[in-house]
Amino acid sequence: MLNTGPRKFIAVVVFGTMLLWAMLVFRIPLLQKLPGWVWEFTNKPGLFWWALVGAIFCFGLVVAGILHQKFSDLTGVALLVLVGVLLQFGFAAIEGRGITAVSDRLLTTGHAEFADLAVVYDDIPLLIASYEELVDKGKLGKFAPSKPPGTLIFHILTNRLSRVLHPGQTHDRALADLRTTAAWLWPLLSCLVLVPLFFLGRSLYGREPTLLACALFLTVPSVNLINLHTDQVIYPLFFVSCVALGLWAGRRDSWWLGVAGGVLAYLTMGLSFGLGSVLVIMVVSCRSSVRANAGLTAGLILSVLVGCLWLHYPVWNRFLAAVSYHQTWRPWPSSWWAPAYLGLLNMVEFGIWLGIPLTCLSVYGWAGEVKTCWSAKTDSSRQSTIVFVLILLLAFFTRTQGETARLWLFLVPFVCLVAAKWVCGRPINERAWLIWLVVFLQLGTTLLIKLNMDFA
Repeated sequence: MLNTGPRKFIAVVVFGTMLLWAMLVFRIPLLQKLPGWVWEFTNKPGLFWWALVGAIFCFGLVVAGILHQKFSDLTGVALLVLVGVLLQFGFAAIEGRGITAVSDRLLTTGHAEFADLAVVYDDIPLLIASYEELVDKGKLGKFAPSKPPGTLIFHILTNRLSRVLHPGQTHDRALADLRTTAAWLWPLLSCLVLVPLFFLGRSLYGREPTLLACALFLTVPSVNLINLHTDQVIYPLFFVSCVALGLWAGRRDSWWLGVAGGVLAYLTMGLSFGLGSVLVIMVVSCRSSVRANAGLTAGLILSVLVGCLWLHYPVWNRFLAAVSYHQTWRPWPSSWWAPAYLGLLNMVEFGIWLGIPLTCLSVYGWAGEVKTCWSAKTDSSRQSTIVFVLILLLAFFTRTQGETARLWLFLVPFVCLVAAKWVCGRPINERAWLIWLVVFLQLGTTLLIKLNMDFA
């Protein structure tokens, strides 16, 4: 017999999910009528279902094995990585276009210009040193001027791997091979975030909530559908790895781990300045260790000096130029109500692309974590609370105007941890069927978004 709390939770989750499903299936444009909403209805054909059915079946088997403790922890994580790749391919395959449904992300979307640039600029040190000059001359397209060089460098490294596999190609052929290589490789890279997520979560929450968080991550619509964008492929991997390294440095009172964390944080911010918020979480993780925080500072300073003196990359100048470019590109509305409205819009978009069940679970989870942080101040409650505060700051105070489904993908692993901890805190007789209900509703939401409001 369910008590009042779970009954209310189930009612809210099911009602909210059914409402979203109805809006998607019947194309009711409630969301599309919101000023600033970026996700229009699409019409993706459902032509080839067997790959998706097979992927979901394999995912269900792995989750069942984890729930019944049929695997070791690392085996479970490895299997989740593999079925995560299968899920991404399965959702793409229903279009009936094979691997092209994935590789087209580097052909038809705006960020596809990074692939074009990667085939042209192969000398990475020269690119870093001349980045500002190339931006000023308009040779790096529309998106690269808003970012540090790391995103373009990642595309260049993928192109180098593609050339090893397919040497001696013309420009057009090399570009096509790059897209194909990325289509096969990047879904795997995007799922590797489960490895640092497991070690981080196990240190904070224990094995059961962490394995569940890894499984829940693979049910998120944005994770499965926003393919071949660095926001999905490597940003979460680097961000979670930084937080894990910061936690280990603090707990072991290690100067060297702190230095490594500082270097990794610098590299992470070299992918996107928006990932700089990782420093706040790392400092909180190292709060009790002067040696770890000193190492973190030293690693950052060392990285900045190497970038400036050896690679001739003034990171501060690039940051100011990127901020200026972004403000010109997407000016902030002058209305007094804009910050509040856009903040709420950002939260709504993020919540829908998380999936209504996971969003509700995380809200319940954060309520408990913030309360615990106020009283007991455990490591897990501190980190959960700082992530919650970070989401609010990003929503209302960073001039973000939509696209949070993509831009905040690096925060999704932490949302999954909070949600999983709440689920694992339920009585054991409620836990299993609650997990399967959430998985069903999450994957159903992903499918309907794919067919009716896909990322394009």
